[in-house]
Amino acid sequence: MIKVALINSNGEVVSIIQPGHIDMYQDGKQYGDYIAKKIPYETNDQVFKATKYLKKDKFKIRKERFSISDEWDNVNEKWKERDIAILQNEYYNVLKQRIYDYITLDCDFPEWKQLNYIEQGSVLGLKNISSTLDDAESNELNRVEQARLWKNSIMIESKRVKAAIYSSPNVSALKIAVNSFVFNKPPFLL
Repeated sequence: MIKVALINSNGEVVSIIQPGHIDMYQDGKQYGDYIAKKIPYETNDQVFKATKYLKKDKFKIRKERFSISDEWDNVNEKWKERDIAILQNEYYNVLKQRIYDYITLDCDFPEWKQLNYIEQGSVLGLKNISSTLDDAESNELNRVEQARLWKNSIMIESKRVKAAIYSSPNVSALKIAVNSFVFNKPPFLL
């Protein structure tokens, strides 16, 4: 039995596999975007991936990554921190997707249903100005207004967290900012 490390163009070990037979991968040969290098079978995969890199066809030792956002610089043979502005944008995009998923999926309030609420609110609101609503219409208008208030509270919370994200000086603060978002439950089943 053998193990094969698959190396990306930056010299990093991205995967370690155990092929079905010995001749399945040739040492040093390119397979798609990766170079295959045979390694001892007893190798601890996690430690090897974290502490080794390939330079000029030889494995060298490196320090483990300090932060998940660090990138390996194979030219200078060291970890480099990613630009905080890029990370802030990435984290904010993740937050926006989480909010969208929460509203549309978790709370079962997809866009078509939101449009129906907007239309109902407009129709009932106009009718309320010009005449008297019956109890069912009044209850429905109240539900629409509660849904609006709930969604507005989520948007206000997203602006608070957005400010925290873009003022974060490092990755730890970014994670704290994103995870500080409070997902308010809707006031009723939408």
